[in-house]
Amino acid sequence: MKEQIQALVQLQDIDDQANKVQIELEKGQKKLTALNSDLEELAEKISIQQEELRAVQKRQRELEGEIEGAKALAERSRERLSSIKSNREYKALLREIDDGSKRISDMEEQVMEIMTQTEETEKILAGLKEERKAVETAVQDEQAEVAARTTEVAKKIKSYENSRKKVSETVQPEILSRYNLILRSRNSVAMAAVENGVCKACHMGIPPQTYNELQIGDRMLFCPHCERILYWRIIEE
Repeated sequence: MKEQIQALVQLQDIDDQANKVQIELEKGQKKLTALNSDLEELAEKISIQQEELRAVQKRQRELEGEIEGAKALAERSRERLSSIKSNREYKALLREIDDGSKRISDMEEQVMEIMTQTEETEKILAGLKEERKAVETAVQDEQAEVAARTTEVAKKIKSYENSRKKVSETVQPEILSRYNLILRSRNSVAMAAVENGVCKACHMGIPPQTYNELQIGDRMLFCPHCERILYWRIIEE
């Protein structure tokens, strides 16, 4: 049985290494996904700012058109002053001209506010576009790195699979089946070393009788807490 346990420990080591390289690859893929998500978010922000810019620019054009119309109306009203005979009509026209001037002044002030808002929006847009450019570069770099890492990981996984196959052939089928079952159900950790009477996988103490039997090594034992296959640390020394 000691030989079988030793083979399982070797299998666990191979599986651990395979998991590590796979996790590294997944980290790169997650980073790439996050970067693409950032790009989408930036694109949405840019779209919003562009829409806002178009809206204020349209409003500016409308106001400028209204200002031109109001100025033309005011000019015509001033031209009419000399021909007005009635004092009441003259005063009414003066009020109209004054109201028109105030309206023109208000609209010109709005145009100035819009120009300030346009300048701020353009600055925000420029910053967002620069940020997008930087993220796009990061995406390209990460894509190249993930592609290279994928090729490297594929080679390593193939090597691990070959090693795993060789070691698996030395393990009895029923024992190998039990190992694989625990591996799948216990977060890819089927083997648990025991040191000083403690399972190193779940950090719980094992019964003294189990500990004694483990040192003898004549049968397969399991942690009563996490149900992993136990082995005495001296086995791997």
